[in-house]
Amino acid sequence: MIPVRLSLRNFLSYRDGAPTLDLDGVHVACLCGDNGHGKSALLDAVTWALWGRSRVNAQHEPLIHQGESETRVELDFQAGDGLYRVSRRYARASRSRQGATVLELQLLGGEEPQSLTGNTVRDTERRIESLLRMNYDTFVNSAFIKQGEADLFTASTPGDRKEVLGAVLDLSWYEQLAQRARREARERESESLRLDGEIDYIDREVSQKDEYERRLSDVEAQLEVVAAEEGEREAQLATQQERVRNLQDARGQLERLEEEAARLRDETAAREQREQDGRRQLEEARAKAAGLPKLESEEAQAAAQVKQLSQPSAAMAGHEARVRELQAAERGFREAGASLLESVMEMESAQRELALRESEASRISEDIDRRERQAEGEKLRLEQLRARAAGLPELESETAEARDCVERLSSPSPEMDGMAGQSQELQARVAQLKVENASLRQEMEDLKAKKDMLDAATGPDGAGATCPLCGTALAEEGCLHLAENYESQGKALAGRFRENEAEAHSAEQRRAEIQRELESMDGRRRAELRAAQDRLGSLTHGVADAKAAADEADRLAAAREAEDAALESSRSRLEETQAAMPPLRARLAALDDARAQHEQNETAMRDAESEREQLESDLEAMAAERRDELARAQARRDDVTRRLAEASAAAGTIDRLAESVEHEAALLADARSRLQTTLDAMPTLREASDALPTAVEEYEAARAGLAATRGRREGLLAQRTEAQAWLNRCREMEQRRVSLLAERSEAADRQGAYEQLAVAFGRSGIQALLIEQAIPELQAYANEALGRVTEHRMSLTLETQRQSRSGGDPRETLDIRIADELGTRSYETYSGGEAFRIDFALRIGLSRLLAHRSGAPLPTLFIDEGFGSQDAAGLDRLVEAIQAIQNDFKRILVITHIEELKDRFPVRIEVTKTAGGSTFELS
Repeated sequence: MIPVRLSLRNFLSYRDGAPTLDLDGVHVACLCGDNGHGKSALLDAVTWALWGRSRVNAQHEPLIHQGESETRVELDFQAGDGLYRVSRRYARASRSRQGATVLELQLLGGEEPQSLTGNTVRDTERRIESLLRMNYDTFVNSAFIKQGEADLFTASTPGDRKEVLGAVLDLSWYEQLAQRARREARERESESLRLDGEIDYIDREVSQKDEYERRLSDVEAQLEVVAAEEGEREAQLATQQERVRNLQDARGQLERLEEEAARLRDETAAREQREQDGRRQLEEARAKAAGLPKLESEEAQAAAQVKQLSQPSAAMAGHEARVRELQAAERGFREAGASLLESVMEMESAQRELALRESEASRISEDIDRRERQAEGEKLRLEQLRARAAGLPELESETAEARDCVERLSSPSPEMDGMAGQSQELQARVAQLKVENASLRQEMEDLKAKKDMLDAATGPDGAGATCPLCGTALAEEGCLHLAENYESQGKALAGRFRENEAEAHSAEQRRAEIQRELESMDGRRRAELRAAQDRLGSLTHGVADAKAAADEADRLAAAREAEDAALESSRSRLEETQAAMPPLRARLAALDDARAQHEQNETAMRDAESEREQLESDLEAMAAERRDELARAQARRDDVTRRLAEASAAAGTIDRLAESVEHEAALLADARSRLQTTLDAMPTLREASDALPTAVEEYEAARAGLAATRGRREGLLAQRTEAQAWLNRCREMEQRRVSLLAERSEAADRQGAYEQLAVAFGRSGIQALLIEQAIPELQAYANEALGRVTEHRMSLTLETQRQSRSGGDPRETLDIRIADELGTRSYETYSGGEAFRIDFALRIGLSRLLAHRSGAPLPTLFIDEGFGSQDAAGLDRLVEAIQAIQNDFKRILVITHIEELKDRFPVRIEVTKTAGGSTFELS
């Protein structure tokens, strides 16, 4: 993975509008800037975009810039031959929703980006890991030396170190194969156990084959005996069945005769009753026919009375004439009343209009009084507002002067800028003198070492010496000259060193004086600025108040004009209302007379209505009494007519009833004869019916015996079928057993093969061999880097096996042993700067191993800080180590805040923090 372009928004210290980091064409670069300005945040953005992980682990909320609701990082990177873009966005959780992540992956290079985004965020992350062929943990253990985690590999346990190496060497495929082989072995083991159980079951079943054959022979012998017994019982059952059938027929005949006798008894009784009823009806008809002449006379008298009562009486006619006269009088009263009521209503309307006019006049008068009082108050308010607005020009002029003063005091004066420049120049000069003195100190130490070597190589008399550097023989004069030369150079360097120290001390004192004076001047400027700002605020408030007074005066003057117009309109309406009131009062003078006439007319109309209603009530009572008499007469006439019709009908039925009585008497005699014949035939059949239960019991006993015999036969047949089925099943199981034994052998062979593959692919097999093969390469890379940063004073050895304390076989491990001028000891005994150099060398070795392994798509190295524990010489050697390995990587990014170190790199990314968030500049 080679980062090409990085853009981020609202990520940690970077806000919206941060520049895009374009690394295209950059080989080795230094990310520099003060602590906390956002250097490490850029590398956090890379790991968060790819794996969703950063220094805050897998949490997303802390990554959002304070005060913002979401963050986004977009990274373009090369992997293999392709150019890809990954974009990760996270929105902060709120009350109505949870935090949400959006992750997109695209392949660039064509006319349009090709989406590789999965269905879920996790799917897309798996695609990225597959594309990079490593996860976050492998990345930070090899290609990314995080701040404070340079010892992440060395501080791990030996077992964890092997896991890291396995991940770096991409041995996860072999681990997957091992897991798959173990899973297949377990499945074959389960299959073998299942086959063993089935074979054991077959053996148990087949062992009973002889018992099944013996049982089949016994059952067939019993079947022959039962078949003979079944024939005998079937013959007995047929004889009993025939006897029962004959007796059942006799009982059926007896039941039918009993039913016939009962029916004939009922028929005889019914015919006797009908004969008696016919004789009674004949006597009644003869009696009714005898009264026919009397009923005809009564009918004529009733019809005459009904006709008389159907005509109205003379009293009712007089009442009806008087009612018609009163109705005509009522109509006249109503017409007169309507005219009078209309006049009264018109006068009452005028009365209401007068009241409204009086009320409106009163309201308008009150409104005029209120408006006049309001006009006086607003005129006074208008004069006050105009007086406040009169001072606006003077206030605006003073405000402009105060604003100019604030702007002048808001920025440091040219004098302060000049002093600040002097302070920065003095600070740069001090730093330059310190660097120069560090170099002078090293040169003086080198000269002293050379002089000591010269003194050690010179004889007692100064003769016979050899040059300690080139081995050339030196005379006494040459030795003295060389010693004097070393001494004079040392004195000159010491003089320059002291001059630099004095100059640096003087410059620091002068810079401190300038800083104190700047602080004093800045304090006075800030005090003046606060006073000017207070005055500006007071004047601004005064201007705003004057402008508001002017605006309110204009508004009040305009409103006053409208109110004056409304006041004149109210006075005009009052005059119009007062002028309309006298005519209305004149119309109301005749209202009382009209009301009296209307009341008199209403009284006369009520008297006529009362008389008419009384007459109508009397007329209704007379008519009701007449209707009652008519109804009684009609009832008497209808009763006589009915009885006359009945008598006539009875006279016509006398002959028919006489014939019916004679016919019923003949049928009754015939029914009595048939009943006696039926009763005579029943005794013989009753004897046969009484013998039926005994015959049925004998038949059921015979049938039960036959059923039992047949049941025994069916049971024996079932036993024969079952025995035959078991014999057939035993034969099939014998054949199945042969097939299962073959499958069991094959499953055992496959289980053994998969178990061997699991061991071969496991950590102690191929993985261990590959790690063993990689150890020398990693050791060589690490020693190369360690030699550069320690002047080849130290070297390391990676031991993959350790002798067990019990004296048994060696244990697998990955120990780190360090050799220096004091001997060989474990890594854990080192600390401080030396431990960091070992950590750095191993991490460099891991990164180079990762970059060089076959198919590894990560030729990039990230180094985040870690140099604070090194002295100047250590820093030089670390930079030399980085430069020595730069050709092994296509991109190297180093983060540091050490000023002396950033100048050693060809490309610098200067990170600064502003009020609008962090930003950076590529130079």
